[in-house]
Amino acid sequence: MVAREFVDGMTLELYLQTCAARALPPSPALALYVTGELCRALAYLHGLTGPDGAPQPVTHGNLVPSSILLGRQGVVKLTDFRAVGEQIATPCEDLRAVAGLCQAVLLG
Repeated sequence: MVAREFVDGMTLELYLQTCAARALPPSPALALYVTGELCRALAYLHGLTGPDGAPQPVTHGNLVPSSILLGRQGVVKLTDFRAVGEQIATPCEDLRAVAGLCQAVLLG
């Protein structure tokens, strides 16, 4: 299934490029907010269960700045999930990717 949704804003990648072009550091507050929102989304995805109650976690597998949308109203959305058959990442790998993104945004 493919779903589309319009998000009025930009990707995290574009935000970081804009900061670099203006020689401004990224906002630490935004980095921490985005990290929290990503953790909340991943906790939901990793905790999904099937109709019988058995765990059926969904992993993202490709957490990069271009797959994170930042809405003007503060919404953070994950995009570009791997197809179900391609999901080889583990929840721990998704969380390590979030930590790496937070570090990259904070430290440049």
